[in-house]
Amino acid sequence: MLERSLRTLVGAIVILGLAVPAGGQNWCCKTVSFDSQWCQRDDCLGAGCLDGQSGVCSPLSDCICKDLVPYRTKNFCVLFKSCQRSNEDLEFAKDIVQLYTQRAASDSCIDALTRAICSYHFPLCESDSKDFKYICDSVCQQVKRNCGNVTLPYFAAEGSRCKPPG
Repeated sequence: MLERSLRTLVGAIVILGLAVPAGGQNWCCKTVSFDSQWCQRDDCLGAGCLDGQSGVCSPLSDCICKDLVPYRTKNFCVLFKSCQRSNEDLEFAKDIVQLYTQRAASDSCIDALTRAICSYHFPLCESDSKDFKYICDSVCQQVKRNCGNVTLPYFAAEGSRCKPPG
């Protein structure tokens, strides 16, 4: 019982530490590793991490963003969930394109949707307190051009998030 209470207290301290990183330390703004050992890394935080226990990491090999996120992102702390949501959102976006254009999404449309969805779920960051929520306008325009004028507000819950040019 004491051990469980101590773990809960340590967990609360970690969560509070994530909200206000001391001395500019980055808990979540890190470069993501999509390898098979991601959950066993010492700095792994969030759902899916093994916290020193032995076991097998949930596979990220099917994550649509694994080859598109070579930069630092705050979603390091929610890697597994972000991958799941990205994959689900791509399927939903393809359905929306088919609904509005009356044809299946082309390969170029799927590529554009994937880039936009990965930018959405894995936003670039400089630190835990400074990230970039907008998606580059060129990525948004690529979706519109390649997907029959379907734009992010058709399938993104938070609206466009496209950064205006300039």
